[in-house]
Amino acid sequence: MGAATRVTKVLALNVNGNMTYCTCPPELRGKGRCNHIEHQYEGETPQEFVSRVELLQERLSSNLPGDDAVDVDGFIPYEGTTIESKPYRMSDEELKDLVKIENRMQLDQNMDGGYMELEEPLWNDMDKNYFSQLSGMPYKTINGMLHGDVFLVTESNLNRFKVGRAFSKEKIEEYERDGYPEGWEESVKVETGVVAMNRFAHEKFNFEATKHVYVLPYYMRMGISDHTEVDSSAGDGSPIGEREDVVSSDITVGYKYMLRQHANPDRQQLAYDALLNNAKLGDNYARFSNGYRNMSLADEFAGKGGVFRAVLSGSSIPYSGRAVITPNADLKFGEVAIPPSMAVDIYRPTILKQLSAEGRSMEQIDQWMEQFRVPQNQVTEPARKDLERRIGHLRVAMNRQPSLHQSSFQSFIPRVSKGASAEIHPLYCKAYNADHDGDACSFYGFNSESIIPVVDRSIDANLEVNTRLPRHRETVAILPTKDSLFGLLSILEQRSEGEV
Repeated sequence: MGAATRVTKVLALNVNGNMTYCTCPPELRGKGRCNHIEHQYEGETPQEFVSRVELLQERLSSNLPGDDAVDVDGFIPYEGTTIESKPYRMSDEELKDLVKIENRMQLDQNMDGGYMELEEPLWNDMDKNYFSQLSGMPYKTINGMLHGDVFLVTESNLNRFKVGRAFSKEKIEEYERDGYPEGWEESVKVETGVVAMNRFAHEKFNFEATKHVYVLPYYMRMGISDHTEVDSSAGDGSPIGEREDVVSSDITVGYKYMLRQHANPDRQQLAYDALLNNAKLGDNYARFSNGYRNMSLADEFAGKGGVFRAVLSGSSIPYSGRAVITPNADLKFGEVAIPPSMAVDIYRPTILKQLSAEGRSMEQIDQWMEQFRVPQNQVTEPARKDLERRIGHLRVAMNRQPSLHQSSFQSFIPRVSKGASAEIHPLYCKAYNADHDGDACSFYGFNSESIIPVVDRSIDANLEVNTRLPRHRETVAILPTKDSLFGLLSILEQRSEGEV
């Protein structure tokens, strides 16, 4: 058994501004799983290292006293990097909507975003894809070049090693180990990294990557925390009262990490990639000292908790409901029966208006509503007929996900079912790609009579455009299937035998 290799630990500074020890070998410091941003130099005493990183620790601290330490965008200005305020202020209506959606008060009163001015252009996915189309260079090669995994020939006098040819990192290491091809050292120059990629793109294709990175405003990247404000002018550090203040989020940490790497374009490119889509980096993802993966902008948008599904698509729709569908062949074409409790909810404005016009008091209206707050199969027939009479002139839209074509969203004349399920004519199942094994549909009530003509012209269930399949316009979507088809065949069979 071989002797164990002893690793010398050195002092290091992590992304949170805390001082720890690093046990990585010198060649792996700041790479891979090492998340430290500064390491103790060889021969440097602990006291010298502490003095050297004191300023950086202050900049990393989220509790700096005084407002002059942080600019309008919530970032500490680092030497060599500037942030300019975006000239935009949200309207009162937009601010009100954001407060409602985010449920966050007292955040970013100016609603200003900002731009981070870069010393060296960085590449996002749009830049990579566009340059790939412009130059013919594969996306994988461009990405590998930026991350130091691919070397590009930038100068060459040999025909077999033309400018623009790419070599893997492993191939270059093999050349260094076993010897270069003839004439390589005198005539060929290979480079890797962001600076080399930028120079090659500019000289050969007059292309420049992203020079300014947009910085999201507070309300899109910050949380709320109770913070004790300290009056630094008093000199004694006595608290002057409680106030709500912002605390750092993963997105803010990503921006700050980019700022700190302004002197190293390769590391700044990696930080930029981590900010945009950290999970896409694989083993090179940015992480905290405890191993937790830093969330990126892609995480804010992707998945059920993302902006699109959780905030936009996930917003509750008034006067809507959802129910399991069951067949009812007694319904006419263009009709759908919905449960009584759902009908009362999605047509509440219309019903309240009608009951008020009849001179009923609020107590009487509540009593009328009470008869539908029972198990749906216990609603009396007179109450069901009364409800159906009040809503029968309106329209209800029925939708079943996934919405694959226009026939997935149609409007019907509402009727009231005798149970807790919604009832549709079996011939509409093909248009919705539905069956009766527990499929559920969503229903949206139209309470305005003025919109009914528009609805009838666009999404009415009897329109020809809604009764034909999208890919086969000659095929009618209202066709018997499954149970309906079996019933028709049974009737025809009985008729042929003279039983019917």
